[in-house]
Amino acid sequence: MKTTQTFIEALTSIKLWVSMILIASTAAIPALSQNLKSVALESRPGQTISVILSFDGPVELTAAGVSFTLQTLNEESQSRWTRSFNLNRLKPTGENKSEWEVSGEVPAYAASGVYRLISAWTNVAELSKSYDWPIPGHAEINLTITNDKKDPLRPLTDIRLVAGK
Repeated sequence: MKTTQTFIEALTSIKLWVSMILIASTAAIPALSQNLKSVALESRPGQTISVILSFDGPVELTAAGVSFTLQTLNEESQSRWTRSFNLNRLKPTGENKSEWEVSGEVPAYAASGVYRLISAWTNVAELSKSYDWPIPGHAEINLTITNDKKDPLRPLTDIRLVAGK
């Protein structure tokens, strides 16, 4: 039932599916289906997360990435910590270049909670496109981060303006 699409139309219907590679874990990730309403994975700071961008044919990407944003804060004491991060290391998954892996590490001070993949972007030469996620018919991609670190900063108690000297 899939219609033939041009390259530009293919970019607007990116199919993201998660292959979430966790360096510190060997847990198998179940195959994902477009029928799922959401896909979730648990992670910790410093672990590598990978997402696969799939196109309906080969493309020569020059850059790409995805953005995760905190949706639910699990630890109130971390409310001022990192609340969003990007994955932007790019490599093709095979020779035909219809699938590309985008990866990166969970930040050291990412607040504990549930993060949602909210956007993706792709570049081919001078053409750059951004996409809100999820698009209709595709699963939400969620990541639950648990961060056991203690806050190294004392509470800020005051900010004062100093007149010119």
